[in-house]
Amino acid sequence: AYFAEAIRLCARAENYFILCHPLNSGGWNAIMLGDLDEAERMFTEVLKVARLIGFNLHVEGAHVGLCQVALERGDWETAYHYAGLITGIQHSAGWPESHVLHGFMLLGKVMLLWGKADEARRWLREGIPYLDQQGGQSFSLWMILVGAALIRAGEHQHAAACLSPYLVNPNNDDMAPSDLRLFAESLPACRAALTPEEIDAAFARGRTLTVEAAIAEVMPFL
Repeated sequence: AYFAEAIRLCARAENYFILCHPLNSGGWNAIMLGDLDEAERMFTEVLKVARLIGFNLHVEGAHVGLCQVALERGDWETAYHYAGLITGIQHSAGWPESHVLHGFMLLGKVMLLWGKADEARRWLREGIPYLDQQGGQSFSLWMILVGAALIRAGEHQHAAACLSPYLVNPNNDDMAPSDLRLFAESLPACRAALTPEEIDAAFARGRTLTVEAAIAEVMPFL
């Protein structure tokens, strides 16, 4: 009801810049509720409005949402198409490094879910030059995806250092269903391959890894 009312008011006021926000939020809410048709409708509307007014940030956001809808449907080719569009937009617009990194991470996630671990590692490797040396959320997300990719390569101990917070204290509240499936496959494999002592050691190491040290640890396997 909140999203519908916000969309109605913005449309009535012809405030199209603001209109993109509730549409985008409503699309992600629909994904979390499993209503993929409604999510697709909202993201498609965001894309139409954002293109009309030249709001490139929400053009990108609409593509991210449509990519996630495709992932939830298991439509890997469509997801890969949207992820590629996102990366192209980010490069052509000269956007900040954090945006470009997110594009490469999205390509990596698509490949992981598609079962193409080699391609996933390649895209995650492409993102390394855009990592913020201060760490932050983007670095944490990159580490999680790298950990999932390394598990699929049989490198469980190195993966554990990347996934250490999720091995000990999973936090899945803000993950889309397809993301949950990805980690549902990854985490038990890592736990099964390592002893409790190894997991504890990986957790301790993973907590203290700097960006530079993390890259040095995983680079030979990407």
